[in-house]
Amino acid sequence: MLTIKEKQELNVKKALSFRGIIEESELESIKRDMDSVIINNNISVRGEFITVTYGIEGEKLDMELIIPIDSDVDVTAEGYRIRDDVRIENAVVASYQGSPDTFTDVFMELNRYITDNNLEPATAGYNVFRGSVYNEIEGCMDICVDVYLGVAN
Repeated sequence: MLTIKEKQELNVKKALSFRGIIEESELESIKRDMDSVIINNNISVRGEFITVTYGIEGEKLDMELIIPIDSDVDVTAEGYRIRDDVRIENAVVASYQGSPDTFTDVFMELNRYITDNNLEPATAGYNVFRGSVYNEIEGCMDICVDVYLGVAN
């Protein structure tokens, strides 16, 4: 299931962020490292996990992983930082619930919507993972993701 809305906003006040050129196989390890930083520094998660892919070159991804948190923490590892504001003020949002296998179709539908409505992308897509739900009809887990794409006013 996919729904698309305009004039939406993504607003995260403070977040632990990792950005780097990585391979897809490294994602889980980086996410575990980020979770360790949160646990070891006794801070709380204050929102949904977010990923942003800025570019792809061969097997390498220029990617950012973002976890909203409640307080500052010192991070010194390469690629990690605290972001004080993650904001998209004028976004088209594609809300998806379905199989992980067909998630890439969201980007094709979002691109079609943007083209059909003469919108101009202004940001990369921010994938906000809202979790997963059991699909009784298919007998499997569906993912729930909102894809925020900022557009020019």
